[in-house]
Amino acid sequence: MQLPDLHLDVLPCPPGGAVFVVDTALRFVWVEGEALHRAGFDPRRLVGRTMAEALDPERIERVIEVY
Repeated sequence: MQLPDLHLDVLPCPPGGAVFVVDTALRFVWVEGEALHRAGFDPRRLVGRTMAEALDPERIERVIEVY
């Protein structure tokens, strides 16, 4: 998915945190942050995948509630 109108490279990431951008299908279009690495995620492997594809079932249930 191309996002030419969004300047994702300027999204502020809180120190030690993470920022996720998802589309309407809950597909990761941009991810960044130290917290991803600490949790064992490789941001390059998340982009292009839906939350259901990328997260384990226990984690997805907690996350989906907020979206």
